[in-house]
Amino acid sequence: MPLMLLLLPLSIYWVDSAMAADKVARNVSIEGTDVSRYTPTEAAAVVDAHADELEQTPLTVSINGHEFTLDPNDVNVTFERQRAVERALSENKDGLTGWVRAFRTEVDVPIVGSIDRDMLAKKITGWEHTAIENPAFEGAVTISGQTASGEYPRPGVAVDRDDAYERISKAITTGSTELVELNVVDSNPTLTA
Repeated sequence: MPLMLLLLPLSIYWVDSAMAADKVARNVSIEGTDVSRYTPTEAAAVVDAHADELEQTPLTVSINGHEFTLDPNDVNVTFERQRAVERALSENKDGLTGWVRAFRTEVDVPIVGSIDRDMLAKKITGWEHTAIENPAFEGAVTISGQTASGEYPRPGVAVDRDDAYERISKAITTGSTELVELNVVDSNPTLTA
């Protein structure tokens, strides 16, 4: 009889594990959507739907009270879709321990995203010309025919690029629809060779 009490739970574990070997374990979600017992294809569809929605959700950015709309595709937003599916499929798959843990612990897998820092910098530069009275100027060299002329850098005010990248990246990759206010700082560009 004691042997039967031990074998019954183990046999349930073996049967349940065998039936779900190629599926997501129970109590696993991706960005809040339950994907328990989903096949890889079904889980990928959930990831794609969520990422596609984020890619099409515009963001409103404010600089000195001026508002600008940013299309996530203008800063080349990308999501690690396959990685999210692979992680969901691997959660709670570490044998009997993982199987038991899946009954009491929920796992929510994030879809990691990123934006192109250089593309964002170009957008910010354009916004600065509208929103800042005395924007800092990095300097420039222009060529007309065979004559080169230079404009020296000028101090002024600029958007804090690192802070802007963090705020905008987070808002886009989480689907935030709140206004993102960007900080401006004094800037004193230097002449480089």
